[in-house]
Parts: sequence; structure tokens; C-alpha cells
Amino acid sequence: MHDDAAQNLAERSSDANELASLAHHQDVRVRELVARNVATAGPVLARLVSDPEIAVRTAAAGNQALPTDVLHNLLATVGVELYYAAANPASTPKDIAPLVCGTHPAQRAAAAASPHVDEGDLALLARDPDAGVRAAAAGNLGAPEPVLTQLAQDPDPSVVDAVAGNRNAPLAVLAKLPVARVPAWQVLTFIDRSVTDPVARRASLDRVDTAGDAPLGALLEPR
Repeated sequence: MHDDAAQNLAERSSDANELASLAHHQDVRVRELVARNVATAGPVLARLVSDPEIAVRTAAAGNQALPTDVLHNLLATVGVELYYAAANPASTPKDIAPLVCGTHPAQRAAAAASPHVDEGDLALLARDPDAGVRAAAAGNLGAPEPVLTQLAQDPDPSVVDAVAGNRNAPLAVLAKLPVARVPAWQVLTFIDRSVTDPVARRASLDRVDTAGDAPLGALLEPR
């Protein structure tokens, strides 16, 4: 079967037998799409989490159809698959709780990035001594405003960058960040969410190139 046709089947098929066959395909992309497909049978996903290719393993780790025992085994590891297992829709706050106090930073970072982490635990992880853990908390789309406000003042640039790249960051948090540290798409989003008048919007956009380290909120101030 041509790779393009196999990829289309791997992505769209709901036939477990067909997906099981495609799981042996030589094309990595085909196996990755099988691993993402929620119609793929549990035993097939259990095998794909051990695939030689990381893209296939992580796709299987994040699939909600992954058998519970396999998911729990992944949550006890420190490999990159852990992040995807912690974000798996089938994971629960109870599953994530042990990672919060994990001895390895990868465990705590996976908990901090997980959509299932308890809000109180996320606040705790936002004060973790490891910058990677704090950056994971800063990038969590469910992080509340007080946590992001704190992390926006973090001494580590990678943590501030994670706040700046969080698409759910409140306007009040973004407004205090230096324009130069905020991704272009986030700057545009900030302006679009803050300004309705087209003339004022144009004026804000015109200030971006010369704003430098001025706070993002300064783009909204009339000259």
C-alpha cells in the first residue's frame, strides 16, 4: 500500500483489525497515526509504546485508549513518554499526585505540565527549585493568574518565556512582560484582545518594532 494511502487509513480508520495491521507498517508516520487513533486496540497501543521511534511511542502514550496498566507503568518512568502519559485524557489528578513530589525533575515537570494537576500542587510546583519544572508550570494552559503572575517575575528567562508563550495567559499578566520577550503571535493576540478600535489597533501595531524591553501594555498607551 502506498504510504499516503496508508497514512490516510491510519488516521481515519475505525477498524481495529485494519489498524492492527497498519501498526506494523514500515513508514514511521503511519505507525504514529495508528498510535494516535483512539480506535486502535489496547494491546496494539501497548506494543507501540515500545516502538523504536519516539514519535510513535509518545503518540501511543498520549492515547486515551491505552490500557490502564500500561499508562500507570509509563507514569512511573522518567522518559519523554512520561509527559504524554501525564497529559493523557485517561490520566486523573490521583495519577498525577505522586509525580508532584517525585525525586526526579522530569517527574515534577510532567506533573506541572499536566492538565490534570491539582491547582494547589501546581502552585507548589511553581516554586520548585528546578527551572525546568517552573517552566512547565508556566506553560500549563490551566495555570491560574496568581501562578502566572509569580512566574512572570521568575529569574530564569526560560520560565518567563514559557509564560509569554502560554496562549491562555491573562491580559494582565502579559501586559507586564517585555515586548521583546513575547512571541509575535502573542503580541498580535494581546493587541486584538485589548483593542477594538481599528485606528488604535494600528497605532499599537506600529509601536511593536521600537518597543524593545518596554512592557507589552505600553503598546496600548496613547501617544
